[in-house]
Parts: sequence; structure tokens; C-alpha cells
Amino acid sequence: MFKKLFSRLDKTHLALAACITGQMLWGFSFMFTRIAQESAPPMVQLSIRFIISAILMTLPVIFRPSRLNLKGHRLLILLAGSLFLPVYHFLEGSGIYYTNSSFAAIALSLLPILALALAAIFLKEFPTRHQVIFSFLPIIGVIMITLANSQMGAIQAIGVVFLLLCSLVGAFGRILSRYMARRFTAFERNYFNVLNSAIIFTIVALVTVEDAPAAYVHALSQPSFIFSTLFLCVMCTVAGELLVNYSYGVLPIVKVSSISAMSTICSLVVGVVFLHEPVNALSLFGCCIALIGIWQVNKVPNSEMKLDPAAQKAAGVIVGKETTPAESTPAEEND
Repeated sequence: MFKKLFSRLDKTHLALAACITGQMLWGFSFMFTRIAQESAPPMVQLSIRFIISAILMTLPVIFRPSRLNLKGHRLLILLAGSLFLPVYHFLEGSGIYYTNSSFAAIALSLLPILALALAAIFLKEFPTRHQVIFSFLPIIGVIMITLANSQMGAIQAIGVVFLLLCSLVGAFGRILSRYMARRFTAFERNYFNVLNSAIIFTIVALVTVEDAPAAYVHALSQPSFIFSTLFLCVMCTVAGELLVNYSYGVLPIVKVSSISAMSTICSLVVGVVFLHEPVNALSLFGCCIALIGIWQVNKVPNSEMKLDPAAQKAAGVIVGKETTPAESTPAEEND
């Protein structure tokens, strides 16, 4: 049934839908992470989240080992790429600790521009002038939403350094994900991301958290922690990551980067609807600005961009036009 549905969709539109859905799921992560961290230190919460996610992703491998078809592939690239996620989380958390969430959101909004520049250098993906201009709108929108809903507090220089490094690591991670998408499926990439994150965060939690075993037991005894962590595992770490990883195999970096603003917009909506947080005109205007930018960047066909042959094949560009039926779908990719 799903293959028939996917076959009616253009590959690019399918990847756009996957990326938008994944980013919207990530928008819920801020609220559920806040709830989970009321019962556990951040490292313990991340450790449990990725351990459960690793178990969930291992189950399909046990019943269908062909999902991890790594024979003949360069595993060193896959292992190196899977280290970006835990490093990114560490730098982001440290940056927020020494600054504040408002400044962190603004600093990390530079990530799409860095990814755009690195994609041109390393992947030979050159967006059109129209896309470059409108790619700034989602960033401006994110900054407006952030400033409208928070007050800037004390900022330490070390925190700024952590956040700048975080943006750089995140940008390189996107480039590597795009590169690895030509060699590994979305499931394979996400599986190693989750597995390495589970190992690293667990080691860090056991070393740095005082009386770590008691912290694990206490967290797992709290219903609110269990519910929020299960949502983060299933919907954000597994489903969200798989959807966005699939889009990296089809969409150019400029399109994926512009869509990342959807997580901020979704987070704002979630806060208003579920947490009854206030909303103002500047926030709504920022959302509109971001959505206009996302629409303008993604309405440009892949065939009008300067992509290398491998990227053109992944995007379904053939003889100056994009293929209409999907040649590869998320369902087929994991078969």
C-alpha cells in the first residue's frame, strides 16, 4: 500500500515532506526534553533516551539483518559521521549552560549559512542567487521568534566559543550526512548515530554524574520521565532522524537547511497550545518570514541548481528536468 502511495509522488516532493515532518517532530523535543530533565540530569536523560532508541532500532535488524548491508562499504566514514551527533549535543548543552537559550538559538541559526558555504566547497552544490537571498529569511525569522519570547541574560565568552564550535560541527555533520547518503541508507546512518550516542552519553553520565545508578533508577521510576522519553525516542530520535536522513539523500543542502526553521516554528506552536505560553506579533511575523523563506528556497527545481553528477542522480535530475515518479522511496530504501 505504501509503495503504491510513494510511487505517485515525485522524489523531491517526497523528500520535502519527509524533511518537514522530521523537523516538526523535532519541534516537540524541546518541551519533552524539559519535562524529562525535571527528573534526571541532562547526561542521564540523554543516555536513557539513546539506549532505548538503540534497542528500538536493533529489533528490526534482529528480525531482518539485511537492513544493515555494510559489506563492501567504507565503515570508517560511517563511524566518523556518527560521532557528530553526540559532539553536537555536548557543545550545544555546554554553550547554553555558559550563555542562555536565547543567545544559543541565535548563534545556532548561523548553522544553515555555514552548511551552505561548506556544501559549495566540498560537495560542489551551488544554489541559485534566488535561493541564497531567501535562505536568510528563515534565519531572520528564527532570530525574531527567539528575541520575542526570551530575555538575554549573562553571556560568558567560553559559552560563545562552544556555540560557534557547535554551529561548525553541525554544518560539517550535515555535509557528511549528505555525502554518506550516496553510500548508506537512512536506516544505516541513523542506526550508527544512535548506537554511538548511546555508548558515549552513557559513559559520560557514569563518569560525571554523582551516584549515577541512583539517578537512573529515580528517572525510570517517574511516569512523566518515561512518557516524555519514549516520545523523544520513538518520534524524534528514530522517526524524525530517519525522515531527515532520507531527505539528505535527495535534497540539496540549501533546501534541507532552510527547512530546519520548521522545528523552531513548531516549538513555538507547541509552547502556545500545550504549555499556554504567550505569543506576540513579533513571533507571528517571524514565523511568516521563515515560512516565506522556506517556500522560496524550495520552489526552485533541483534542475536549476548547479549540482555534481552524483547529487543530480540522487535528486532525480535527468536531462535538465526532475523525474516525476519516485525512483527510490523511504520504504524501498530500507528494503
